Amino acid sequence: MHMSVSGGEGALAKIDVSGLDAGDIDSVKLLKKITIGEDTFPYSLNVDKTRNIALVACNTPRFVPVVDLDKDEVVENVSLRASGARAVAFTNDSKHALVTLERDNSMAVINLDSLEVTKYIKVGPGPRGVTVDETDIAFVALFARPPFFEYNSIEDFASHAVTIVRLSGANLDDPAAEIPLESVRVGFGPCSVSTFDPTKVERRIHEESKVDKLVLA
Repeated sequence: MHMSVSGGEGALAKIDVSGLDAGDIDSVKLLKKITIGEDTFPYSLNVDKTRNIALVACNTPRFVPVVDLDKDEVVENVSLRASGARAVAFTNDSKHALVTLERDNSMAVINLDSLEVTKYIKVGPGPRGVTVDETDIAFVALFARPPFFEYNSIEDFASHAVTIVRLSGANLDDPAAEIPLESVRVGFGPCSVSTFDPTKVERRIHEESKVDKLVLA
């Protein structure tokens, strides 16, 4: 199953991609459109597989829609202090969601049991993409697009950078809890971010190489 946002329609597209396992491209089909709301402009989403829910980052409303993927409908709207949600990620224990708010220069932390924002983390100018690695470190891409953001006035952060947020051991349900942060400048206007372990990639390439030699022999 695959979920895709349809920003102009204010909806999600639920697509059956199961046939791709057998290489059957023609079997891919639209199963259903899930309405989020008029003029919500959904931007991206992520799925919490432990609860089978999707959290949708929408551009215009000050809330995050929560979609029950068993019912295929919005069951909750989590209130935010600002609009401009861009991306969603989850902590490794599946207890919290992280939602970047580009217009607020922050990342909202949502408790997935209560479906309420527990804190806002100041991550820097124009945050968009976010990912969490295996050690519960979040990486946030800072787009910092002028003239909408006075990013030069934001202390402690570089513009056009990636903010590193160390979540391990932090109390994400305490609004006053300190979260260790670092800022690393990268190329102009980063929009998304992902992580990988190069040692695992090298090992996989090596294993594939051995298989190829066996096949060729």
